Amino acid sequence: MNVKSKIKESQTAILDGLIACETMIANLYYEYGACIPAEAALWTRLAGDEQKHADMLGTLRGNLEKGSVFFNLGRFRGED
Repeated sequence: MNVKSKIKESQTAILDGLIACETMIANLYYEYGACIPAEAALWTRLAGDEQKHADMLGTLRGNLEKGSVFFNLGRFRGED
């Protein structure tokens, strides 16, 4: 496997993990809304925000798969 393929595979795995986190947080917020009916609107709105984050990450993942986006290792600088 070449370096570019390894990077793409790693980036896909990272995005998958982020999508899973955002989805789990959304589900948690929906549960909070069910447990705290007086604050259900707040938790439902927050859950919707988290789901939007997951959807945006899914779009980014799709673009990565299509090859229309690729993050090179040297693209972002660490702290000097």
